[in-house]
Amino acid sequence: MRQRKPFFAKWFPALAAVVLTITLAAGTGYGQKALGQGKVKTGIAEQAKILSKDHPRLRAALLAHQRHALKLMDVLGVVGTGVGIGPEGDPVLKVFTSRAGIQNIPEVLDDIPVMTKVTGRFYARENPAGRFPRPVPIGVSTGHPDITAGTIGARVKDQDGVYALSNNHVYAAVNSASLGDPALQPGPYDGGRVSGDVIGTLDAYVPLNFCSVFWIWLICQDVNTVDAAIARCTPETLGYATLSSDLDGNPGYGTPSETIYGDSNGDGYFDDKGSLLGLKVKKFGRTTGMTHGEISAIDATVNVCYDDTCSLIARFEDQIIISPGSFSGGGDSGSLIVTDDDENQPVALLFAGSDTETIANRIDLVLNSFGVTIDSGPQAALESIDVSGESDKVEIGRTVKFTATGTYDDGSTTEITTDVTWASSNTDVAIINSTGLATGIAEGTTNITATLNTITSSPVQLEVTESTIALQSITISPDNPSIEKGQTLRFTATGTYSDGSMEDITSSVQWLSLDENVATIDTTGLATGVSEGTVSITASFGDLSGETTLQVKEVGLHLEFGKTRATSAGLTRVSLEYDFGNEMVVVCAVNYDKSLPMPVVPHVLNASGKSFDVILVRAVGWDFETCIADVHWMVVKEGTYTVNDQGIKMEAGKFQSSRTDGIGSWVGDRIYPIQTYSHPVVLGQVMSLNSYDYTWDFELWSVFWARGSSYANPPNSSNIYIGKHSGQDYRVRATETLGYVIIEAGSGTIGNLNYKAGLTSDIIKGVGDKPPYRYSVSGISNPANAVAILSSAAMDGGDGGWPILYGTNPITSSGLNLAIDEDWAIDYERRHSTEQAGYMVLE
Repeated sequence: MRQRKPFFAKWFPALAAVVLTITLAAGTGYGQKALGQGKVKTGIAEQAKILSKDHPRLRAALLAHQRHALKLMDVLGVVGTGVGIGPEGDPVLKVFTSRAGIQNIPEVLDDIPVMTKVTGRFYARENPAGRFPRPVPIGVSTGHPDITAGTIGARVKDQDGVYALSNNHVYAAVNSASLGDPALQPGPYDGGRVSGDVIGTLDAYVPLNFCSVFWIWLICQDVNTVDAAIARCTPETLGYATLSSDLDGNPGYGTPSETIYGDSNGDGYFDDKGSLLGLKVKKFGRTTGMTHGEISAIDATVNVCYDDTCSLIARFEDQIIISPGSFSGGGDSGSLIVTDDDENQPVALLFAGSDTETIANRIDLVLNSFGVTIDSGPQAALESIDVSGESDKVEIGRTVKFTATGTYDDGSTTEITTDVTWASSNTDVAIINSTGLATGIAEGTTNITATLNTITSSPVQLEVTESTIALQSITISPDNPSIEKGQTLRFTATGTYSDGSMEDITSSVQWLSLDENVATIDTTGLATGVSEGTVSITASFGDLSGETTLQVKEVGLHLEFGKTRATSAGLTRVSLEYDFGNEMVVVCAVNYDKSLPMPVVPHVLNASGKSFDVILVRAVGWDFETCIADVHWMVVKEGTYTVNDQGIKMEAGKFQSSRTDGIGSWVGDRIYPIQTYSHPVVLGQVMSLNSYDYTWDFELWSVFWARGSSYANPPNSSNIYIGKHSGQDYRVRATETLGYVIIEAGSGTIGNLNYKAGLTSDIIKGVGDKPPYRYSVSGISNPANAVAILSSAAMDGGDGGWPILYGTNPITSSGLNLAIDEDWAIDYERRHSTEQAGYMVLE
C-alpha cells in the first residue's frame, strides 16, 4: 500500500486536532440531537446524468484523483479528497478541509479543476434508540457490550443463515472483540444488557488497519475500504424491514432490495462507479431516523480517527460522500444507504461524517467481504403470468415481440420476459425464442404461452399470414472468418426482401454447423472452434438459406517485439498489431551506460488490447534529472506453447505479487510451470506502478528477479522462484502485477522469427566496475534490428541489482554487452559482484 506524510504526530496534539478531523464515535462522541431531514442541494443529480465510466472527463478526473489524492492530503488541514461535480456540470477534484484558508491547494490538477470545501471534523455516526420486540427491525440501536451504540444496517444472508450487518466499530469494538461475542439490541448506551438483549453473536468482521507515526509522518501502509462486521442472528430475533416511521413521523423506507444499485450483470459489484455521482439516496438510522441526501463525491480518500485523541487513525480509500450534513449523526454508524426511490437498492454502509458530509463504504465491497447478500425476507410467490404481443398477426418471415408479466401474491407485478420458457403450440406455423421474439413460418394459427416453474400463462393466439413482401435471400456475416481452437465468434444473419428492405433475422433462422467436430454453433449464432479444419456454417429459414465457411486454427503464438525510446518524465505508448485483450504479458530490458544521470528500471502500465505504456522509474537518488533510454520489449499472449504446435516450448502468465525482496531477504514466490523444462530461462517484468513515496513525492521502483533452489542459484528444472525486489531501498512496496515468460533454453524459429534463449555465465559485474561485460551468443545475423530481453537469474550480490544492456550498440554479431546496475538508496557506488542473467534474443 502507498505511504505518505501528513504533518501529524501523537507528540503534537494541536496538529492532530487540525489535520485528522475525521473522528469515530459510535454513539455519543458526536451530538445526540435528532437532526431530522435536511434540505438537499439541487442540480448535482441532473448534472451527473451524462457521466458514466465511458465519459472521458470522468475517466480523466478519476485518474487524476488516483494520482494526486494522497499528495493533496499531505497539505496541512486537508481531511479528505474525492471526485465530484462542479457548478458547470463537469467532473472536479474535491478537497475537504478542516477550516477555511488552507494554503497550497492547487486550482487545477491534470487539467481537472479543484474545488475546496470546508467540512470541519468528520464523525462516525438515536432514532429510535429503544428496545423492540423480536424480531427487531433494521435501522435501530445495536452494538457490542463494550461500545456505546450504532445502527443495524440490514439483514443479510448466505447459505448458512442470516446476519445483522453493521460496522466493525459497532459489533467488533474496533478489532478488540472475539468471534461469538454478543450483539445487543438496543446498544449499551440505550440500555442494552447482555442479560436480556442479545439478538445474535459476532460471526465475522473485516479487521481495521491503522497507521503508525514516525516523527512527524503518518505512515499508512495498509489502507482500508470497509468498516464492517456481521452478527449471526435468526429470523426470530432479526427482521428485514425498517420501522414504519421515525420519532419525527418521517416514514421508513421499509424493505431494502436484494439487488444492489448498478449491478446489471449480476456479478455483485457496481458496473459503473461514475453513475453514483449525484444519485439521490436515503437511510434509516438510530440517531437521525429517516433522512434524504445525494452523493456529492466518489472515490474519496479519508483519514478516520478511532479514539478521542486522534492517536488511533485508519485511512480509507474508494469511499462515498453524501450531502447534506444532516443526513446523519453520531450513532447512525452501520445504517444502510439505499436509492431514494421505490426500488430501495442498497448503495453504501454509513460509518463516518461531519456537520456537512457523511462518509460511507461501497455496499458491493462490504457484501463481498463476507460473501453475503441483502435479505429482503420471504419472497413473494408468483400467482399468474400474463402474455401480450405487439400484434396478434405476423407475416411469414417476419417477427413479433411478446412480453410476459408476472403477478405475485403480494399484489406486485414484474416483467419476466427473459425468465420464462416460451412455447409455440405449432412450430410449423411459428417459432418463438427465449427472448419472446416469434417468427412466422407458414400460414395458420398457433398459441403462444409462457411458463415459469409450475405456472403457465393463458394462451395467446398468433395468426401467421401470407407475406406481402417475400424474403429473397439470407446473408451471413462475417464472411469466411477464422478463429483459433477454443475461441468463439458470433455470426449474424441478414434477410433481404422483395421490396429491397433488409432486416436482422439472426434470431429467426436455424443455425447449423456441417461438421461439429470442427466447430459448433448455437441457436443464437455463436460458433465455437473445436479442432483444426474448415466447416460450412448455414442459416436457414424455410426453403432459403445462407452459407459461409469458418476456418478453425490451432492456438497460435502471438508474439511481438521491438525497441522504444522511454523517459522518466512520463508514459510512452507502444502500439501493437495484435489485440491481446487482457491476456498481454510484457517483458523488457533497459539499455544505457554510465552517462545516464542515475539508475533506472522500466515499469509497464496499461497493458491490454493493442498497446501498453512504459516509463523509466529512477532508483532513488537525489538527482532528479530526466532520464531517457531505449527499452527492448517483447509481448506474448498468456498461455502454454509447445514445440509441435508453435515451434517453441514456452509459457507466459501474470500474477499479483505482495512480497518485496531486498537486502537481507531474498525469497520470491514459487512457480509451478505447466510444462517440464530441462533448462528453463525465466524472464519477467513489473507490469504496474502502484508504489509511491509521499514524503519526497516520487514513484517507488521495483524490479523483477528469479532464482532456483536458493537465492544464489538460477532457476532449474525443479525449482523456479520469481518476484520483485527493491535492492537496498527499505521502503514498503505495494502489491504489483508481475508478468513472466518461461522458455526452454536453445534456439529456433517461430514462423519467420529467429530466437536464442539461455542463461549467461556468472560474469556480469556492476556499472561501477568496468563494463561492458561481453557474453557470447553466436549466430546473430542482424544485430541492429535485434532485440534482447534480460532478467536476473539468482542474486549473488545481497544488496540487489538488475541486468542492463550496456552501451550504444549492446547487441553485436557475436553476443551481448551487459552490466549490473544498483539503486542509490544507501550509497552511490554501483559496483557489484558477478551475476547471471536469463536472456532471449529475437530477430
